Amino acid sequence: MITLPAGYPDDLFQAFGLLTTRKRLGLDDLKVLALVEAAGEQFYLSIVKTARTDAAKKLLQRTSQEERGHAQRLIKAVQILSGE
Repeated sequence: MITLPAGYPDDLFQAFGLLTTRKRLGLDDLKVLALVEAAGEQFYLSIVKTARTDAAKKLLQRTSQEERGHAQRLIKAVQILSGE
């Protein structure tokens, strides 16, 4: 299980909402944003099965891959900034 930094709500949308109030994102914020992006990947994958056409399925799968890419780039940024 992933432990969120202190002060973050457990709800994904509320956590994202809190991020939008920040004037500048810190390391913990970037970590949470990476989690939000990773959740976005899972969200799109979960709705692929509801798509009615192959074209829609492919588009949703591609979008899920983009969300994973966002998460991976955020993780790299955290590693560069913190050495973690």
